[in-house]
Amino acid sequence: MSQDKLTIDRAPRASREKEARRKPWAPPSRLDAPPAPAGFQHRWIRAEINGFDDKQHVFGRLRGL
Repeated sequence: MSQDKLTIDRAPRASREKEARRKPWAPPSRLDAPPAPAGFQHRWIRAEINGFDDKQHVFGRLRGL
């Protein structure tokens, strides 16, 4: 029986750690959104302030004020 030789990665430690290191988990942001389609941009409209609905602001933005 022939023995298979064990290959050892001899790359410097610094280069191996950069490849293997994973980004730590972070909770998702409430403002995360997919990229806007070409020719468009996302805008955030305030719907609540200090725990109270801000309907006047929302309706004003919908009317274009």
